[in-house]
Amino acid sequence: MMDKQTYIDLEIFESDDGKPGLFNMLDKTITQSGSWALKRRFSNPLKSIDEIKEVQNIVRYFLLLIDEWKLSVNESNIKSVEQYIHSNIIVFRVTGGFTDWLTAKRFKWNQPDYFHFLKSGIVSLLEFLQKIHSFLQPHINDDTPKYLVNLFHDNNTLLLLIQKEANIRDNNIHSMNSLSVLKTDYMLRHDQKENIINLLSSFYEVDALFAMANSCKEYNLHIPEIVSGNNEICLKGLRHLFIENPVTNDLIISKQNFVFLTGPNMAGKTVFIKAAATAVFLAHLGMGIPSTGATISLFDEIFSSINIADNLRKGESFFLAEILRLKELGNMLQSGKKSICCNG
Repeated sequence: MMDKQTYIDLEIFESDDGKPGLFNMLDKTITQSGSWALKRRFSNPLKSIDEIKEVQNIVRYFLLLIDEWKLSVNESNIKSVEQYIHSNIIVFRVTGGFTDWLTAKRFKWNQPDYFHFLKSGIVSLLEFLQKIHSFLQPHINDDTPKYLVNLFHDNNTLLLLIQKEANIRDNNIHSMNSLSVLKTDYMLRHDQKENIINLLSSFYEVDALFAMANSCKEYNLHIPEIVSGNNEICLKGLRHLFIENPVTNDLIISKQNFVFLTGPNMAGKTVFIKAAATAVFLAHLGMGIPSTGATISLFDEIFSSINIADNLRKGESFFLAEILRLKELGNMLQSGKKSICCNG
């Protein structure tokens, strides 16, 4: 939907002066993998109205649960789970006989650090699953987004397996003996490793979606209406998130294909152009935009030519770079795609 130059022009990942871009501002994820999941969403805007509306509904739903989410998950706990499940410590296949009991005791005596790491990892994983269960259980109903429903069911399946395999007494995982630790570890890091990794992947996606909802709340972003048909943009009270105490403006495009923006130098024309294009971009992620109300058509492409520079490595002067960019614009317009083009 956007090429590299447009990402640079709109300062999505990095501004032209090397400072963090819009993504860093809106990245409210708890985990690094959640941040990567959010970055994938920023790198791949949605292409259909149904997809956008689905994410919009999730963001609306998550807006109601943000405070509970923050209290339910713990970054250090999740890091412990990740370190445990990806550990390369040998996996012992034990069943329960005397020989296995002796193997477990010998491992605990000879490798106390490794044994403690495995037991702590199991504890961290169980605590993580219990926290997710406690958070999700009150909210599972017919209106719950599928992301949460799937996470809930996968989470509970693993939770029950651990409780059964570890033979936990009174829900106290610290009561596991050395043999139970190795049996449970084999079940988790061998039999169920792929399922746990898939569960974590689902969690990271939920983390990314909660970050989108959190940004909407923190920056007072309005979820726009996405429509099909003609190229339509109606933005009320538009502002740019990089500007403190901004003067808001309206932009309405419904029956014309071109808008010429004029004004003196330093009047804010470029900021306004970037604000409009950024709003359309955020709308195609399914999240809110910095305006008080908006209706936006579904677009195939967002194209900008704002911060064109020469390229010494390619031997391109500033003039040639602009000509090549105009050629790309012409090719895109001839393709028949619905596009919003911003040229400064």
